[in-house]
Amino acid sequence: MKSFSCTDRKSAWSSILLALGVLLAFSAASAPLLHSDDKTDSHKQFERAVKMRTMLEGYLEKDRSLADYQQTALAFRKVYLITPEAPDATQALVAEAELYDSMGPV
Repeated sequence: MKSFSCTDRKSAWSSILLALGVLLAFSAASAPLLHSDDKTDSHKQFERAVKMRTMLEGYLEKDRSLADYQQTALAFRKVYLITPEAPDATQALVAEAELYDSMGPV
């Protein structure tokens, strides 16, 4: 069996530490990019939800089904589930509440 000298062990540890440092640097650098994608996804979802609400409001109230209201409310809920701190999250919560209010007693 081959025994490792002290310099071999130091070299191995420094290689491991270097690899961990590179890994941490890469993950820290990519974190803002991932976060910005979530905000973009959240904004796109908000735009979809607004379009759904606009379409729903285009129907006469008697022609709106409970399922239509629920799907539109779910679309707004997804906005803040994707990214709770997104700029559109508060507007999505308000829009969802307004939809539930306009549903009336179910």
